[in-house]
Amino acid sequence: MKKDAVNIAVIGTGYVGLVSGACFAEMGHMVICVDNDENKIRMLKKLKMPIYEEGLEDLVKKNVKAKRLFFTTSIKEAMHYGGIRTEAVFIAVGTPPREDGSADLSAVEKVSMDVALNMSDYTLVVEKSTVPVETCHWIEKTISRYNKKNIPFDVCSNPEFLKEGVAINDFLKPDRIVIGVPSKRAEELMKKIYAPLSKYPLLICDVKSAELIKHASNSFLSTKISFINAVANICEKTGASVELVAKGMGLDKRIGPDFLKAGIGFGGFCLHPDEVVIVRCPSGKIRLLPISMLYEEIKTSDGVWEALSFDSSKNQIHFQPITAISQRLYDGNLLRIKTKMGKEVTVTQDHPILILKSSLWEIKPASEITITDWLPVFLSIPSSPKHISIDLIESFKLRPPSFFSMIKVRPRGDKRWTLTPLARKKLLEITQRNQSRVYDITLRGKPMSLKEYIELERCGLLNWSHEDIELYTAKGNTTCVPAIIKITDDFCRLLGYLTAEGCMLEESSERGVRERIIFHFHESEEEFINDVKYILSEMGIRWTTFHVQQHHTMRILISSRIFAYFLREILHCGRDSYTANVPDIVMVCPNSGRKAFLEGAYRGDGSVYYHRHSPAVTYDFGTVSKNMATGIITLAHSIGIVPSYKTAWQNKSTMPAHFLRISGASQIGLLNGVKGVRHKSEILQRLNLLKRKISPTGYKIISSQAGAIRVTSIEKIPYKGPVYSMEVEKWETFATGSGLILHNCFPKDLEAFYWLSKQKGYDFHLLKAVMAINEEQKKWMVNKVTDELWNLEGKTIALLGLAFKPLTDDMRFAPSIDIVRAFLSKGSKIKAYDPAAMPNAKKIIKDIYFAKDAYDCVKDADCICLITEWKEFAELDFSRVLKLVKHPVLIDGRNFYSPEKMRSLGFIYKSVGRP
Repeated sequence: MKKDAVNIAVIGTGYVGLVSGACFAEMGHMVICVDNDENKIRMLKKLKMPIYEEGLEDLVKKNVKAKRLFFTTSIKEAMHYGGIRTEAVFIAVGTPPREDGSADLSAVEKVSMDVALNMSDYTLVVEKSTVPVETCHWIEKTISRYNKKNIPFDVCSNPEFLKEGVAINDFLKPDRIVIGVPSKRAEELMKKIYAPLSKYPLLICDVKSAELIKHASNSFLSTKISFINAVANICEKTGASVELVAKGMGLDKRIGPDFLKAGIGFGGFCLHPDEVVIVRCPSGKIRLLPISMLYEEIKTSDGVWEALSFDSSKNQIHFQPITAISQRLYDGNLLRIKTKMGKEVTVTQDHPILILKSSLWEIKPASEITITDWLPVFLSIPSSPKHISIDLIESFKLRPPSFFSMIKVRPRGDKRWTLTPLARKKLLEITQRNQSRVYDITLRGKPMSLKEYIELERCGLLNWSHEDIELYTAKGNTTCVPAIIKITDDFCRLLGYLTAEGCMLEESSERGVRERIIFHFHESEEEFINDVKYILSEMGIRWTTFHVQQHHTMRILISSRIFAYFLREILHCGRDSYTANVPDIVMVCPNSGRKAFLEGAYRGDGSVYYHRHSPAVTYDFGTVSKNMATGIITLAHSIGIVPSYKTAWQNKSTMPAHFLRISGASQIGLLNGVKGVRHKSEILQRLNLLKRKISPTGYKIISSQAGAIRVTSIEKIPYKGPVYSMEVEKWETFATGSGLILHNCFPKDLEAFYWLSKQKGYDFHLLKAVMAINEEQKKWMVNKVTDELWNLEGKTIALLGLAFKPLTDDMRFAPSIDIVRAFLSKGSKIKAYDPAAMPNAKKIIKDIYFAKDAYDCVKDADCICLITEWKEFAELDFSRVLKLVKHPVLIDGRNFYSPEKMRSLGFIYKSVGRP
């Protein structure tokens, strides 16, 4: 080994890791490449490449033969390979999504843990690949947590700037080398590693700047690409040549010629707008929001939003910050993935999906999911250690109701106002010197208006706790509501009764508008009727009962605009069975409160089924409110219960009903009091009679906080409209209202950089426009083909190239994915050929013919579309091509060919922004 050689471990053998490892070895260092994919390491040991990259195979063979490059699946072995300690560990596990799961940042965390456990002396840990900004900070924290021996280490950032297809040349002959270091010791070791490349520019900076350089660079390049694409559209409309315009621009040294080539854009992964996600808003509320609604709310919010997230390395659930959310238009097929227990999620075909494989979580594209796969579900939601209270006076200050001027305030019980002389003087001023009113309030115990009370309080002239205050609106024998409403287990159960058995009515009378809250029970349900009466009485809220004998029902009525407003507008319980909703406040309650809500709801719209031929027990619940069903499912999951779910149309119904079922001894045992005392004893008796506890067939428990559920079907759903992407920090996962957990939607630097800037308080409008232009550009190819063929139904379209770019087999963000979907949605038949990317493309793109070669691809085609500018497509025998095609239409999405030459050969030729 060379004198100045460094012992290096490179973890991850993807596009970045394998190229970096081979190039470090070429520079004379001893390199051990690590990957947890045994098949990839087996291939590499046999000198077979798991990826396609120009010149990589020869470089690997050369350095393996020179005994400078080795491969293993063990980080422990790599860090002490051949008895020699590793000095630097490069983490190159990539960015989402990768087929082997290495893109998940939980893989970065797992690697960091393993490194910490195997360090024996000072170690430099280097984050090499493209990751979210501040990842190095998390790596440092993780290593510190597991570094029990307090071995010295540093974490630095060394972003890669490799272009696929020319990655080896980019590494060994770089434009610049960027190193972000926290110490002089780390700087010296990194300089030693890169000493063989000393003639190239080296930038030493702090860690966060290095991380940001990568994101900023890629975003700027995307900006140039999108700008020239927009210029190309103008060129087409004016008859100008985008190539000449770009050439003229590029001669300006301030602009330069690079990345001023028009094309068809770049790709992403997304969710259907109706997918519900579980988030915690800046105020601390846990909310269930369709991702489309979340997108709109975050746009106008300044605080940090968090998503319920899953740590796949530890099978733990917690909230993590949302770092990005975006919207784009989509036209093509979505995949609806259904599982046991009636759960489902609808995503684009390339969305990364977490699956359970041999007790570990891996990632695969949605298009590769099969009925043998198991998806993660959450079995816990972090809860508050104790209940909270809601101050109605403070709530009304923030959001005054329409009847604010009618609200009266008085002390609770038999107390009277005690006001200081200063307070009486101020009250006289507030009432415009109405002395009789001041007299009534101070001496006769009459109520103040809420407006008067708030003004006195604002001036510091009242010394009354809000707990001693009650509010009301009507005259006479009225219903008062405490100013402080304590959210207790009993109150949560009352909310459950309300959403299942209650409604709110608004009536007009001589005295004005009156609102009533009504609970409906069967007359035999005395336990539940008395329970509601007790809870209301404990709160100090008046109620009356009304027995409807002909219907055998008992109604409990509360007449209060304030209480109705509180339930409807502050807690969002809904007005009736159609709008019923689980209040956000219940989601943040301790588990006892969540359980109490479920008890109240099941006592209203639930039933107990006792099996005839076994002691088994089943709970059923039905509602016509989709929001209510989603909320009940989420609440059940939050306390470790997995209900099954289905929808059905009832006779003469105008909308589907939603049915939930809870079964299994352990789950029934958790909710044994759900139908009250009368059923509880029989339920417990039946559970005790069960001779064996049967494991659930639809799901399995992985930990106290997470489980897995099996896929039952995958169906394609034609869709045209907006789709949404979301990215969550650290664990890169988020939970949905069905209970399923999904992986982050996109890792693209452009969106990540835009949302990072917004998170830090700056709305980067320019990048937002760049993203919009890119999405529009993907439609260019389909629009051009439509212009030439008119009707695309039944037409055969030949696609030359599928990869993201030439000289690579990478399909991540390839525009071909969206282009294929768009053509298929129009009824076209697709034939495609790519020299390197076919194996990867087959995993993502379905329902098309993959040709043997370019000539097989164009045979009988109505139109040829050039997607990727491979060199071999320039060397085609075009006279042969013209004989094979049905119509000589060639749409060049990369401006690869000469317009004059193609037209002289006989093609109807169209390109981007050229006449």
